[in-house]
Order: sequence, then C-alpha cells, then structure tokens
Amino acid sequence: MAQFALQLYTLRDSFQTPAEFSSLLADVKALGFAGVELAGSGGLSAEQLKGRLDELGLDAVCSHEMPDRLANHLDEVIAFHQTIGCTKIAIAWSPAASEADLTQLFAVVAQAKPALATAGIELLYHNHDHEFKTIGSEQAIEQIARHLALEVDTYWVFSAGQDVPAWLMAHQDQIRLLHIKDGDRERHPCALGEGENTIDAILTASERLGLDWLIVENDNPVPDGLSDVARSMAYLKTVGRL
Repeated sequence: MAQFALQLYTLRDSFQTPAEFSSLLADVKALGFAGVELAGSGGLSAEQLKGRLDELGLDAVCSHEMPDRLANHLDEVIAFHQTIGCTKIAIAWSPAASEADLTQLFAVVAQAKPALATAGIELLYHNHDHEFKTIGSEQAIEQIARHLALEVDTYWVFSAGQDVPAWLMAHQDQIRLLHIKDGDRERHPCALGEGENTIDAILTASERLGLDWLIVENDNPVPDGLSDVARSMAYLKTVGRL
C-alpha cells in the first residue's frame, strides 16, 4: 500500500516564521503523514530542513519548482535537493496556451533535465487543467508527457472534464506521483470526500499503478490548512486507505 505525503503548499498560510514552519512539520507527522512535498523551505536552510525531517521521520518525497528557478538557479536547486535527500522535482506550473509557451518550457527542460539526472534527481511535470487544451493538433499535456514524466494532479484532470481513473490507466507508464485531491465542478478544490471527484476510484486506480507515494493537497483549505488536511486524513481512514 502506498504511503501518504502532504504537499506543504496546503499549509502556506499557517506559518510566518521558520520556527513556526518547523513546528508545523510536527503537526503534519502527527496527522499520520509519512512524507512531505515541498513548496519552498519555510525559511529553513537545507541543513536545518534535513535535520528536522530526519528528527520527525518524514521523507522529502518531491519538491515543486518554477521554470524560471530551473532556468536561472539550477546549481542552487541541485545543491538544496541533494542536501535534503530529495530525488524528485516537479515543475509546479507553466504557461501552456500556445506553441510558444511549450517551446519555452521544453527549452528549460532540455537544459535542466540532464543536469538534474546527473545529480540523481528526476524532473517531473505537475499539471493543472489548462494543459488539457489543444495546441496545434494535440493536447498540451500529451506533448509535455513526451518530454517529462508526470506528477498528476487528479483534481485538475477532473476539472478538465476527464474520466480520471481511465486517464490514469491510459498514461500509467508516464506517471511517477499522484496528487490526491477533491473538489467541485466550479474549480474549487476541497478536502477529500467533500467534493465531486471520484476519489475512491482514483485510489483504486493508484493501486494498479503501483506507486509508492500519494500526495494530499488542497490549494484553498477551509477554514485553515491543518483542519482541512485532518478531514482528508479522516476520510482516508474511513475508506480503509490508512
């Protein structure tokens, strides 16, 4: 059975200082998570973050980076991830509305992907729903998947009007990680079990994919990150996934 990690972007409004971020990591562990996905370091140095994660027994499963960081600060990115022992980076977001957008993205990938691979780090792409628009004769996500393995955000696949479990199985060879995320049909993410996404069927499909990690995320937690995440973990226990 896959282990669960939390995308820490979910908790971005729950801390203001490095000390508060460090304390928050203990709350994440207490909720039952075995790992985290980073969206920044919370103001901690790589060494401080590595020490805190080790102290709590949390794995750094993946990290989100923007294309400009990969293009302009790649050596810094590599050094940080090697220090914390994180072997996957996902491009968090990229424009994908035109052939020019994709050309620019692929130029960054062509530069960064080999250097990251040499450093023992795999580069992935994290989708939203805008990549499901057709650019030229093919959806942008299909073009992206020829250049990069995928970290699939299952809510945004749902928001794009796809049958999520079927889409996952059709792309199983390209998928390395999943964001397990619920939400409604109006582009509002929510806690697991509180939306309209087919979470249980997605979890069943994830077992067939044989993934080691599933990542919980909510872009807009209510009323706050920890409360929202606690409800998601309670749902996973209710359906027998924890």
